[in-house]
Amino acid sequence: MLAWRISERPGFTRVELQGEIDDGVDLAALARRLAGPVRLHLGEVRQVSPLGLRGWLAFVRGLPRVTELVFTHCSPPVVDMLGVLSTFRGAGRVRSFLAPHRCAACGREEDKLVDVALDLGGGAGPLPRFACAGCGQPLALDALPGRYLAFLGEGAA
Repeated sequence: MLAWRISERPGFTRVELQGEIDDGVDLAALARRLAGPVRLHLGEVRQVSPLGLRGWLAFVRGLPRVTELVFTHCSPPVVDMLGVLSTFRGAGRVRSFLAPHRCAACGREEDKLVDVALDLGGGAGPLPRFACAGCGQPLALDALPGRYLAFLGEGAA
């Protein structure tokens, strides 16, 4: 199941999505409620199934009253979809995403938030370096950089 919470912020509407984008996803009711600038907070999307893509694509294509669509906190499953399906974001743009990291010293796994403009210079820079919250040692991206960051374009990895 996919759930959402809508909150009005100064200058935009924030929609937090949580759960799974699967074959039962129906976002038509959500689409009807959205207008103006919208930020989709996708950090709690745990899975995007191939059967859920039809509903998702209909959603991002069917937002006639939305003037700006921004994706924030894109979870690793969302980032995977952004990398393999260029139409996944519709007319939206990615502001930030979660990058899975692992500590070689203690084995701790952490998702680190990366801001495309601030941390990557709009998508052209390397990932920032992060320290493990457990032992302080450097973390390494726990994915193939070229594949995981493919949605950012050339030179992002």
